[in-house]
Amino acid sequence: MSGSNARTPPPPYTNDNAEELKKCFATLLNDQQEIQKLFKSVAGQLETTPQIGEHHPLTEEWNTLRQRHRRVYRDSQHNASQCASFLHNYVEVVIPLSQSKMPIREKKVMVTRFLEAIAIHQENAKKSANKFSELGKGVETFQLKIAAALRGQAESQGFFTKALYKLLTQLVKTFQRLLSGINSVHFSLGPLRTDIRFHPYSEVRDELRMGPRSTVSQVKDDCRELTEKLTAFEEAWEIVKLSCADLLINLAMARSMTAVPAAFDSNVRSAQRVYSPLVECMRAYSQNRSPEL
Repeated sequence: MSGSNARTPPPPYTNDNAEELKKCFATLLNDQQEIQKLFKSVAGQLETTPQIGEHHPLTEEWNTLRQRHRRVYRDSQHNASQCASFLHNYVEVVIPLSQSKMPIREKKVMVTRFLEAIAIHQENAKKSANKFSELGKGVETFQLKIAAALRGQAESQGFFTKALYKLLTQLVKTFQRLLSGINSVHFSLGPLRTDIRFHPYSEVRDELRMGPRSTVSQVKDDCRELTEKLTAFEEAWEIVKLSCADLLINLAMARSMTAVPAAFDSNVRSAQRVYSPLVECMRAYSQNRSPEL
């Protein structure tokens, strides 16, 4: 046993996602505001389109998706609040007790309980990411329904064709990174044909065959901005999940090193590098503010 205590402790785990976490959550509040504007804008287009209108099933379906997004966002805020409250205890409980004269056996029990709790928050982060992804798939299905419902009706309405094209392209590109299982989408509507190929986590390349050129440029600019904002939430919660994994690794290593005080303390403190930005991001997200990092 004495030889075990004398050995040099291994270096702490350092491959955390703290910087990526900061980057993802820094603009999330503005992203949410822009997403709300987009949902409202699309709803307005549907309600004022003669072929659809306020009481059309497609309009009602879009409003259902809009409400679903609100619920998903509120649920994710609730998860963030619970995660922040739990992580606050890390500095208040785990670190002080790790430096105390608490028996090794009790330290191991304490760390085990935190490991179990972190795993729960990691699973909640995964669920939040999946909900945003599923919402994206719902919108993808919806835009294809619009194309099918209005096929053949827009050919003689040049202005409406361009407006509808912009709506469809916005929706497709907005969620392209969320739909990794779809390789391509093809649809035609009156004088325009569009082929969009999805390459997960890379830029979408599309072949657009309609005029004028200024319309195409504006569509591309709008879609690029919308894609960045609407995909940010899934990415952010994926990073939360990975950050929880970092915490799990550090605490698991600490638990295995309770007999070596220096190694135990080193791993407990390594986890704090993940904890600090994570708790601030979670607290800020739950309070509708930007994190102060």
